Amino acid sequence: MFAYIIGLSYIARQETLARLTSLWPLAFLAAPFVYGIQGALRSIVPALVYVGFFTWILYAVRRLVRRSQLDIREGVSTLIAGIALLDALLIALAGEAWLALAAVGGAILTRLAHRVIPGT
Repeated sequence: MFAYIIGLSYIARQETLARLTSLWPLAFLAAPFVYGIQGALRSIVPALVYVGFFTWILYAVRRLVRRSQLDIREGVSTLIAGIALLDALLIALAGEAWLALAAVGGAILTRLAHRVIPGT
């Protein structure tokens, strides 16, 4: 969680520049995947959350790489909502499938809320 927040914080600070000056801090976003791979390979629920979270982060990074201000804002908002998916992954790894599903719902609700209240 700590590494993910480091990467997200760096990217969010760059948003006002309308471009990212460096992409290397995106590597911090990979920490949850390194941590979660073993558990995801053992059980279906963590595996599904892992794949969903991975897809979510790929979408966000794709937006960030475009480097326009609108794309960076969208990418940052997606990464903010991704915190709930990271929570879902950690909860699923702990064996609590229903709580993990609730956390996935939190990510979706966060993205919906960002349509009304900007995430950044």
